[in-house]
Amino acid sequence: MSEHSIGKITIADGVVVIQRDNQSIELQEGDSIYLNDIIEAKGGSVGIAFKDETTMSIDAGSKMVVDEFVYDPEAPTTGSMNANILSGNFSFVSGQIAKVGTDAMTVTTPVLTIGVRGTQVAGKASQEGEANQIVLLPNEDGTVGQLLISNQSGTVLLTRAFESTTITSSFMPPTVPVILPEDIVLKKFGKTINTTRRTEKKAKEEREESKEEEKEEDEEVEEEVEEEIEEEVEDPFEEEINEEELEELEEELEEEIQPVVDEEVVIDDDIFEEEPIVEEQEDQPVVEDAVIEEEIIEEDVVEEEDVIEEEIEDDVVEEEDAYVPPVIPDPDPPVIEEEEDIYVPPVIEDEEDIYVPPVIEDEDEEVNEAPTFNTTSTTSIAENVSSGSSVVTMSATDPNNDSLIYSISSGNDAGKFTIDSSTGAITLAASLDYETTTSYTLTIQVSDGSLTATTNQVVNITDVNEATTYTQGISNTSIDAWGARYSHDMVLNNAWAEGKALVMHGDRSLDGATQLGGNLGDTQAGSLSVSYDNDSAGNFSTMSLAYVSQFSQIWDGNWNTRVNSNSDLTDLWGKYIMAGGSLVVVTENSNWDSQKNADVEDFINVIDTTSSTNTGLISGVGPTPQHLQPDYLGYSEGGSELSLKPGTSTSTYHKEYMGRGDLVFQETSDDNDGAVAEWSREDTESVYTGAFLAWGDIDGHSNPASYGSEQAHWEIARWLTIQNKDAITEDDGAEIVIDSEYIPIFGDSYGTATHTSENDITAVESFHLGNNVYIGGGMDHIDFVWDDSADAAYWAFNADMDNGATPTQADDHYGVIGYDADGDGDLWETTDTFSLDKIKILDDSEDYLTQDSDATGDYYFKVTPVTYSGGSWNVEYTNTVTLSNTTDYNDYYDLSSNSNFDDINYALIETESALISEIVVSA
Repeated sequence: MSEHSIGKITIADGVVVIQRDNQSIELQEGDSIYLNDIIEAKGGSVGIAFKDETTMSIDAGSKMVVDEFVYDPEAPTTGSMNANILSGNFSFVSGQIAKVGTDAMTVTTPVLTIGVRGTQVAGKASQEGEANQIVLLPNEDGTVGQLLISNQSGTVLLTRAFESTTITSSFMPPTVPVILPEDIVLKKFGKTINTTRRTEKKAKEEREESKEEEKEEDEEVEEEVEEEIEEEVEDPFEEEINEEELEELEEELEEEIQPVVDEEVVIDDDIFEEEPIVEEQEDQPVVEDAVIEEEIIEEDVVEEEDVIEEEIEDDVVEEEDAYVPPVIPDPDPPVIEEEEDIYVPPVIEDEEDIYVPPVIEDEDEEVNEAPTFNTTSTTSIAENVSSGSSVVTMSATDPNNDSLIYSISSGNDAGKFTIDSSTGAITLAASLDYETTTSYTLTIQVSDGSLTATTNQVVNITDVNEATTYTQGISNTSIDAWGARYSHDMVLNNAWAEGKALVMHGDRSLDGATQLGGNLGDTQAGSLSVSYDNDSAGNFSTMSLAYVSQFSQIWDGNWNTRVNSNSDLTDLWGKYIMAGGSLVVVTENSNWDSQKNADVEDFINVIDTTSSTNTGLISGVGPTPQHLQPDYLGYSEGGSELSLKPGTSTSTYHKEYMGRGDLVFQETSDDNDGAVAEWSREDTESVYTGAFLAWGDIDGHSNPASYGSEQAHWEIARWLTIQNKDAITEDDGAEIVIDSEYIPIFGDSYGTATHTSENDITAVESFHLGNNVYIGGGMDHIDFVWDDSADAAYWAFNADMDNGATPTQADDHYGVIGYDADGDGDLWETTDTFSLDKIKILDDSEDYLTQDSDATGDYYFKVTPVTYSGGSWNVEYTNTVTLSNTTDYNDYYDLSSNSNFDDINYALIETESALISEIVVSA
């Protein structure tokens, strides 16, 4: 690398082009890069190694520029670096600068800044309004650093491996961090991560080669030094001096000192009589330049003055008398005359002949004076003025009437202004925003070609009450991270809200009041609405995901039936748990059940890859009663285990083969064995957000009074409902960020009644689409579906508002659209006003969700504005608009010309069935 380079192209998988000083230059591997080089990867990935051992790569089509780089290997405690990723995928491994201190190294994109604290990172940079994603990667040694992601609207700290945040605008805070599956990270950023690692490996090899060469050079120098040391003369003072020799030396020293003191004046006379410096001038004819002679005489005088000062300090009065007269007033006459002959006539005459007349005349002709600015004053311009509009014209004068050149030297980093270099006219070069910057101070420079002058021109921006239109899709949010896990359609429909359960039974009745079905309907179990399927083959492969996802829990009582060979069924088991459902499969002890046990073992191996394939996972016969563990006491919420009967002659699940699974019931004498085991979302692979539970006895369900326990059903049913409710938001679940708040008022489109109390009716689960635009689900839940073919997420509805007077979660639902005007995160405030312009409705939701039993053939869609005025909230049901049918609509429902939806606080949606892909508002 050259002296001023900051790094070099280490890996080039294609054409690399840089912009340097308005020139496009194609680089090869090994070529240096410099500060402010704009680097573009044209045909393949590019890897760069920097001087501080930072390595960075960008994918094909990406651009970056390093606009700050301060590093000195001799001063490792100082330094700074900023890499500006303009667009595209990138990754990097921080080097020495990041170790200097907090945020010594930063990386920026158009909407965010990354404070690097010693780590590995991958990400994507996009323009304002598009998704910028950052992912924290683990280091090679398994440790994880930290990233501080910030912009003017907020900050998040990433501290865990594969933790990610997304920002779409510099005016919006980063999303709440989520942990992405490793395969998703590699799918998105695998190429740039690989290029960075290749770059790091190659750079390390080059550094080691360089160190080896330096080591060899050092060894050669050491050999030369050792040879020189061997040739050195012995130290004459190595021998010791005895006392007799020391006394003789002292006597000799005293004898030498005595005569010097006696003849001190004579020595001074001898020194100055010899006039050593003057003689040296005479002996050297070259020294004829009068200036050099002056310097010599001055040196003589200085030396003599030094001697005088020393003599004064020694208080030798006689030496002062002897010294002063001869040296200063009476220099040697012959020397003085020669100096005058040589110096005085020629130098003075030459200076007068050459210098005086012409130089003075030339100075009068060539004097150049700097230009000066005329008086400036502050100017103002409205924020909505279009680009190219005139701002102000600068004016300057030049005493020499030279042509003037104008420029903006500082204060224009954002590139908002441009100046005509000839006329000084300043015009607008880019759009302004009062809410971002209210004033600019431009430093204007004028030059006549050699001399310059500067002045400050203040440009104030005036506010204009304009509305900004925000088009926010349901996709391009954190929902996409959930949907990207799947290669098929998926749903998250909060089935717990409807409180439905499905009980499947074949050879045993389970629908009696004292049997499993009856116990699930008890209030202690949550008053579940139970449906029954008596398919004795246990084959519900004909059921679709849309059908089974309506149930918050499914109890499959078909023991000793081998169905795992049916791939549709196996897939449906998995998809149901992926959708957040809670599945219970009943088996029997190995003496009576050789089929369903095998099904369960195979399925456990799929959802928990750490489990054993050993057939001993389910084997043997367990005792009863057993201990129901405290974590599963969903009804009693007890703090200690209960002794209950899970059945009689139960099968036994063995903990040592269960991987991450847990025992629900444990045998009284062995905490490693039990009749019931579960795998909830924290135990399974990341695609599964629900829970799977295997229960080892059918008698405990068909005859709980004799062989089981109704309380066991209550406790487990409550626990399963909680698992279903938390699937959408919790860690290890879908991890979709939901804001739970209450709206101030709800009322249906018929004006039946309004509700203002904080309860299930006004509880809204809200989701941030970006740019402060929110959607929400009423009755405390919101539903989403994933369309794998379109690679997109939709806001889904399959239940309307049947009873506006006393709505229930099981039968009623509504949606809300709102805008957080002040960006404080508090929704549905009196000041949060906006205009609702459009709603993109794709279709009904029949392909994804089971429709409400009382839904009509034509699925209506209603929107009602809610406003705050005169100190009260108003549901304007008289201004409700209605779309007659959502089926195959696939268009914007346009409200932009309806003034009833201008300056509203929020809008209420009632529909029997709909998929919404986009919201357009103005605020």
